[in-house]
Amino acid sequence: MTEEDYLASMLCIEWGDYRRGFKEKPAARSGDNFFLMRTGTGTDTDGLVAKGFFITDPYEASDKEDAFMMNLRPTFMVSWENPKGILSLDRLKESISDFPWGASGECREIPDGDAELLSSLWNEYITRFTEEDFDEGITVERLMRPVAEIDDAILLASEILYDMKSPEDGRPIILQTLRESLSLSSDDEVVGHILKDVCTFSGWTLGMLRDKGFREHVVDDLKTKL
Repeated sequence: MTEEDYLASMLCIEWGDYRRGFKEKPAARSGDNFFLMRTGTGTDTDGLVAKGFFITDPYEASDKEDAFMMNLRPTFMVSWENPKGILSLDRLKESISDFPWGASGECREIPDGDAELLSSLWNEYITRFTEEDFDEGITVERLMRPVAEIDDAILLASEILYDMKSPEDGRPIILQTLRESLSLSSDDEVVGHILKDVCTFSGWTLGMLRDKGFREHVVDDLKTKL
């Protein structure tokens, strides 16, 4: 992105439609996180400026420039002009030295172990900001969609699975989903089980669930169950 396009897109974080093209099919899948880096200035304003997640799996692009596309949703965007700074390139190189930081215009998958460290660095970084920073909404923006809870999961499942019947006994799938989920002990387990059936029996993806507001760790847990 150009600097002008990036700064303009910050104002559209709640409703902007973002897509990314790829020359080759990426390893990323719907629900995975992405980070956006500013590079090329050779100053302390080079570094991570945004975080978000992919809404879709890779799909074939309609133009000739890129072979594949993915839709994505930023959850946090900051300008390099913010007085509290960005997560700098120097800090990243110091903490994760074997990753090729600063490769301009390239998309790279970060290994699992380094990804955990990067998430820790990012979570530490965003503690710099206060509610006042977000209220001003000038040099830092975040996605403000409400967190989805159990009632939202039940409503979604009711809408998606309403007319679907179990191949085993012909009964509505939603009845089995609710019966099994409500026997679980924690809210996260209940929500996770309901969402698992939504994805299993429909075209919903993990990224769509995150975009709906369901908690990141709940959706992440589904990756090993689908």
